[in-house]
Amino acid sequence: MSSNDNMAGESDRLDQRVNVLGAENAVLQNALDVADLGVWPWDFEDTITCDARASRLIGLPQAGAVAVADFLVQFKEEGHVRLLDALDRARKGSTAFDERFELDAGSASKGLKVSLQGQVAAGGQALSGICCLAKLPEFAVNEEGGHTSAPSQIQMDQQLRLSSDLYLELDYDGYIQWSNSRCDSVLGFPQEAMMGSRYLEFLHPEDIARARQLLEQAVSGEGLLDQSFESRWRCQSGDYIWLYWTWAVDASRRLICAIARDVTKAKAQQEQLTTTLEQVQDSNAELQSFASVASHDLREPLRMISSYLRLLQERSPDALDARAQRYINYACEGADRMRSLIEDLLSYSRLDSSSRRFEPVALDEVLEGAIGNLAVAIKHTDAEVTVDINNSPVVSGDRNRLVRLFQNLLANSIKFHREGSTPRVAVGFTDGSVAGEPDRWVVTIKDNGIGIDPDHQDLLFNVFQRLNTRDEFEGSGIGLAVCKKIAEQHDGRIWFASEVDKGSTFYVTLAKLQEPSIRG
Repeated sequence: MSSNDNMAGESDRLDQRVNVLGAENAVLQNALDVADLGVWPWDFEDTITCDARASRLIGLPQAGAVAVADFLVQFKEEGHVRLLDALDRARKGSTAFDERFELDAGSASKGLKVSLQGQVAAGGQALSGICCLAKLPEFAVNEEGGHTSAPSQIQMDQQLRLSSDLYLELDYDGYIQWSNSRCDSVLGFPQEAMMGSRYLEFLHPEDIARARQLLEQAVSGEGLLDQSFESRWRCQSGDYIWLYWTWAVDASRRLICAIARDVTKAKAQQEQLTTTLEQVQDSNAELQSFASVASHDLREPLRMISSYLRLLQERSPDALDARAQRYINYACEGADRMRSLIEDLLSYSRLDSSSRRFEPVALDEVLEGAIGNLAVAIKHTDAEVTVDINNSPVVSGDRNRLVRLFQNLLANSIKFHREGSTPRVAVGFTDGSVAGEPDRWVVTIKDNGIGIDPDHQDLLFNVFQRLNTRDEFEGSGIGLAVCKKIAEQHDGRIWFASEVDKGSTFYVTLAKLQEPSIRG
């Protein structure tokens, strides 16, 4: 490649860099325009260079270089001294500086926010200062030509007229000094009726003590700068509505500025929800009591029916033909199934009422207990159950319930195996981040069984829901409902993925400890 080619390439790159800098500068200029910031770089010499915005804000006739003395006299005497002192500190400083204060530009009669920033050289000498000006909100002018410290009440009402919130200004004694028009439309009191009244006069008697305490704390400075609370306010009709208040103390004007929103409907909905919840809790308690009593009362007659039928078979075998014997067997089997269903229902109902003891629980020990309880079924089917012990975590939970949870899942995986195949079940553990739940562990139970039709997903965890006939597989259909309830009691959830004749994988999430530990 020739030197001319190299020079051409460097030229192209330089042009590209210039274009980038130009675009960045355009973005910066646009941001300054939007923020209405004026910039006046100062190299600590005798002149200051102001851009067009800085010149306009300060009141200079035009942009460009101006003598420091001519620049300073644009401000009122107090600001003149403050700015000169700041510039002198910046000139003499040996470190980077960043000062912010407010000034009045005398000739322009404008309040300005000033930010003075600078850099220093490696040797410690100041190199440059970059100064910014931002216009303060316009001040209202009083009759003497001075400036007030806040917008007029008419301006305030205009600003708050479109708001759905109520706005009040109270003095330190709690008397209303001003209210916006929204107070009239919500409370029904005209503005002149509220002016000069104590706001405590409008409160529900039960809310006065709390409101007075907050007012005293705010005035004394003992409370926070702003407070939020709810109280009931009396309307002109005599009815009370709930208002959610947020207020702040304006110490410069010795006023408390309060803004409120009508939350009456929300409070009514909350009270209705609370009432409904209490009714549900009472209903659940009644159902649990009924389930306990019913199961106890039903088990005894079922046991008596089975006993007498068996006794009839044993004492009078010659009086019963083959058909009668078969009928008695059917009746006994039905009584046994009903007794099993009653016991399962009682056990399910007790999951809510019985006490829970949450503590750190090692899942490998939980799985060991569940597998031990299934030893007979595992031996009978020659099932292979493996657990990834090296990655087994410790969770917060009730050990006995977790044993029951995984015992039910493992029992299903073993029971619902394909005919002629060896049941294989693998238990693994992964961090919940993969499922979008970083504060939980995910336990997977994967088998090679008959699988589950995806169309049955909504039914699988219902109480007494069976997807197979009793001739095919035994069971009451309550096991997975128990698993779901135990998982939810541990602030987790359970779901599955399956394909018919290819097996199923169940997933259970369980809460991590605050400092989760891994057992290896």
